Amino acid sequence: MSTATDVARFLVQYYIDIKKSVTNMKLQKLLYYAWIEYYKSSDGKYLFNDKIYAWKLGPVVPEVYREYRVYAAMPISVSKKPENEPDEETKKFLRAFADRYKDTKAMDLVRLSHAPGKPWEKAYDVGHGDTAIPFDFIIGLECQKD
Repeated sequence: MSTATDVARFLVQYYIDIKKSVTNMKLQKLLYYAWIEYYKSSDGKYLFNDKIYAWKLGPVVPEVYREYRVYAAMPISVSKKPENEPDEETKKFLRAFADRYKDTKAMDLVRLSHAPGKPWEKAYDVGHGDTAIPFDFIIGLECQKD
């Protein structure tokens, strides 16, 4: 299984290849929504097992945030190769997912993640930002079959 960092590296490189920009903030939200969509489309498999935290501006995987924080709010221009390359089926999923969100603004994803009753709201502890969003919250509140 790939880590969140592997998935992030794949997504960043894909966006670079198709000449679309992605910031660290947008990447964080993409990881969150990719996890949800993958779970729903794969009959309950996790895209990655890394914890997702409830930070002020929404769901964040801290390891990925730290890797790309040097870009601040600027588009990420370089990415490392994933250590554990996603399998072909996962790559196909990630490319299709990335294509759907390529023109979505980061703040639109933040607003979506901050909607009342969503996992972020239930896990966020004002002023701390170190609260993990339990996967059970995400599954129960975001992963119902459409």
